[in-house]
Amino acid sequence: MTSPKPSALGDYIIKLSKDPGLAEKLRQDPKTALASSGLSIEDQKLVSTGNINGIRKALSGHPGVTGDTIVVVVIAVIGL
Repeated sequence: MTSPKPSALGDYIIKLSKDPGLAEKLRQDPKTALASSGLSIEDQKLVSTGNINGIRKALSGHPGVTGDTIVVVVIAVIGL
C-alpha cells in the first residue's frame, strides 16, 4: 500500500494553521497572497472562494490534514 502524497494545497493549509503572519497576509490581500503561494490557479480558487467541500476533496488522504483543520483554517482566514 502506498502512502498518500502531500500536495501544495495541503502544505499551504498546514502553513496557514501554523503561521499567523501568513494567515494575516491572506486575510488582508487574498489575491496577492494566493498569487505568491505557489498554488495552482484551481487551488487558489478553492481557497479564495472558501469552497470547503472542494478543498476536502482535493486534500482527501493528504497526510497531516484533517477535515476539521481545513474547515477551521479556511473559515478563520477567509472569514466566511
